[in-house]
Amino acid sequence: MKKISPSIVLVEDIHSSLPRSQFLEADLDEAAQLILKMEGTITPPILLENGVDSYTVIEGNFEYYAALRAEEIDPLKGETINAYIVESEQEKAAYEKQIKVFRQRQSVPPPTQTLPPAAPPALDEPVAKPTEAIPDELKPSLQPQPPTLHDELDEPIAMMPTEAVQNDSKVALEKTMSTLVAKNEALEQTVNRLVETRDNKLHESLETLTRFMGDQLKDIGNQIRQQVGDQIKALGEQLQIKTTQPSPATPTPLSPVTEPTLPEKPPISPVQPSILVEPPKPSEVIPVQPQQTVIIPSTPKEQKFIEDINTLPLFELLSKLEKIKAVKTVRENIINERQKPTFQPFQSRDELIERIKGLGKKSLEKMLKRW
Repeated sequence: MKKISPSIVLVEDIHSSLPRSQFLEADLDEAAQLILKMEGTITPPILLENGVDSYTVIEGNFEYYAALRAEEIDPLKGETINAYIVESEQEKAAYEKQIKVFRQRQSVPPPTQTLPPAAPPALDEPVAKPTEAIPDELKPSLQPQPPTLHDELDEPIAMMPTEAVQNDSKVALEKTMSTLVAKNEALEQTVNRLVETRDNKLHESLETLTRFMGDQLKDIGNQIRQQVGDQIKALGEQLQIKTTQPSPATPTPLSPVTEPTLPEKPPISPVQPSILVEPPKPSEVIPVQPQQTVIIPSTPKEQKFIEDINTLPLFELLSKLEKIKAVKTVRENIINERQKPTFQPFQSRDELIERIKGLGKKSLEKMLKRW
């Protein structure tokens, strides 16, 4: 994993040592609208991680206050900002050095080149002075006279730029174009990394949803098979009881027996048939519905949170838990608790902490705050 990589941070977790009054509110409003339109900033601030969900601005105070203003305008879209995270004080010096080199360096204008004066053409033979061949009476007329208005108008007004100046301008333009191309490539890389991060999170969410839906369908199939098996077993026992019941027999009366030497035996009364009572039919198997309990939390926000935990569909509940950055083990334990056949709705926040492993009071407070 690269040391320098973008992260998504909640604006409310960031703090700055520079007061907000150092910047104009009009500039912050304009930057905030651009952040909301582009859903991020192309110059992410650099933050130092002080602890769990706590960051301090190293560079980019204007970007931070612009993101804070964006959250004030639209709390849903402006809730987070992309930033670079410095995890330790040891890395802070390296980041500050890069800030000094890349962000605070000013461009130096190219030096203007001056052409040396052209040397006079070399002559093979010495040239005689022109005044030597002129008569003395004409020499005063050859003295330099002050320039007249006509002479001034005959001189050129401006000189055309030399080829060296044109070359310098061309080099400066090429440098500017190369700088813009480099910035454009850096921006494209940042956007690609953000898109890749979002795609990875979406893929992970789809895999989790597929796994949970498969487990849920498996549990439903097991419940249906168990209920059908219990009903078939009850019907078989009922049929077996009916087939083994004996039919009532009608006994024949016995004729009296007389003997001369023995007293007469009393006639044997006919045997009364035993009365068989048919066993009651077994009641049909009716699934027992879980008892609904009344949830009365302390605040409406807490009531809405616990109600969503109990009633939201599993995919929507998992998405909301990921959005508020709940711990992965807490998310899985909540979904597993909802998937149990004997699931009972949560009644209060204390019961939620007691039944969900890995969920503490501080974590629950953060979840309630971001819900």
